[in-house]
Amino acid sequence: MTFIHKLSVALTRRQSSFAFFGNQLKYFNSTQDKAQQNYDFSKHLAEVIEPAPDLLLRGSVGTKELEHAMRRGILGAPHSNRREAHFDIAEYVRENNSGVLYSATECHKTATAYANLSFIPKNGTIFVLGMPAVFTNPRKQLLVNPDMFTQYQERLLNSHEPDIKLQCIKNMTINNSEITIVTGSGKNDNWHPRLDRDVAKVIIIQTPGIVGHYLNYQPSLFEVVNNADFAKRGFSLEIYFPGNISSEEMNENAYKQGIIQPDQRLLTLNDAIVVNNSIELESLQYNDSSITQIVSSVPANIPEGDRELIPYLAENIKSTIDKSCRIAPSLISP
Repeated sequence: MTFIHKLSVALTRRQSSFAFFGNQLKYFNSTQDKAQQNYDFSKHLAEVIEPAPDLLLRGSVGTKELEHAMRRGILGAPHSNRREAHFDIAEYVRENNSGVLYSATECHKTATAYANLSFIPKNGTIFVLGMPAVFTNPRKQLLVNPDMFTQYQERLLNSHEPDIKLQCIKNMTINNSEITIVTGSGKNDNWHPRLDRDVAKVIIIQTPGIVGHYLNYQPSLFEVVNNADFAKRGFSLEIYFPGNISSEEMNENAYKQGIIQPDQRLLTLNDAIVVNNSIELESLQYNDSSITQIVSSVPANIPEGDRELIPYLAENIKSTIDKSCRIAPSLISP
């Protein structure tokens, strides 16, 4: 049985009226027992997921996002949707309004909170996925390009009445526990996570809703659907966006923050376009790697968006496949 077939069976079982009301009753009958047992859903979820430093979570209320993924074979909205394809990370952190950006997290509580964004008890979905082809870290973006966040805050203040209090976007970003998956450059490319290979499992949960949350009800696991064809990527690109500053200034900031060495530079969107159009590097993506190598910088003497990247990355990725990975203990750490 294929992964999509198993997901279809699980959804059919979950969405039948009998199963829905039956599980609602079981859910409410079990909440008091769980409270007495000091039940912690986050710990239960962690046991099911078997956390790894190169696995991410994506929480979604209901099952609509899962159903769309099953139809399209990818996670994230298609680039033809109505959302603008922009890379203003400061704006995206607050507005979640880009057609080429897609959020995920390492944090179980954050993923569960997104799955529980319903007023009443409802189904929720948590995707467990490997590292994507391309991503950025908003907290590290703030370190290397604070001007992007300052400029967005100024635009925000100018567009609202003076007496309206707005949360500081820098503080919001510092407290952000997510990474941002880049699903394309806005052109005819597709860097979306694939449902058949990039998703390790889908967890369907019963959520208490916002009302139940304030009554101290916790979510409950309903079904875990594992993907036997899941494969970790051989490498994942962590890129940065200079916005209105130069790449040179961004790299200088990165060096001052200890993110790169003086003879290195950060990867950018132009680099990601070249890498993801390379047949040679594509062959290194799904190769039964036990870990995913995070590539965020290259030698400064390789021009941005130049094909010199391809032989350099190919050599380095081949030499590190199935060896110790240069991955930070936490992707969300700056």
